Amino acid sequence: MTDEGIPVVPLKDDAGVAPGMLIPLSKIEHEYALPDPLPDPRGWKVALPDGRRVGEVSDLVVDTDSLVVKYVEVKVDTDVAGDDDIYRLVPVSAARLDDDRELVVIDRLPGISIADTPRHDREAPTVEQERALRTQYEPAVGAGGGSDRGLFDQEHFWGARGAGRPSGPSLVRRARAAPDDDVAEVVVVEEVVVDGVTTPTTIRPGRDSNAERSERRE
Repeated sequence: MTDEGIPVVPLKDDAGVAPGMLIPLSKIEHEYALPDPLPDPRGWKVALPDGRRVGEVSDLVVDTDSLVVKYVEVKVDTDVAGDDDIYRLVPVSAARLDDDRELVVIDRLPGISIADTPRHDREAPTVEQERALRTQYEPAVGAGGGSDRGLFDQEHFWGARGAGRPSGPSLVRRARAAPDDDVAEVVVVEEVVVDGVTTPTTIRPGRDSNAERSERRE
């Protein structure tokens, strides 16, 4: 795993998103996906280290400059928030995956309820909201032994899955309904490293020659 984190990878050749944005993965998942061996924690329960449940992962927020996940979007449980449809953002350095229980554990929460952290209206966070998140979470992350990556330590969040991600070609396979029949399409994304730059390339079964890839791009 590199200092740049673990980027989401394109599912097709013409995948693209405007830079300089924070965007939910759900809005770009038709073009981008998490790479193997990372699980998709959307829908997983969210708990504190003592086991108390506080919510559920409703989405992941991606930075379109680096294409890495920066925040976990949490739908807070009603008995914690006192109301329905309360959402909060948690920086990835403040949480970690528990693969065995399909759980996200917020292990670096400030000394307050998650419902009392900066509000999130499911739009891209503003500069002021991100500043408020830093103010509340940075002390907790620092006290928890956070690295020099600050609030966005990918290694802390993804844990063994991230650390075990191979540095060579990475394959992503996503079964999707084919448009004309009931056969699922297998999409393979291969990372090709040229002069130190990693370029994801989409390959579909039966169309993986260099000539055919060039034809698709044209």
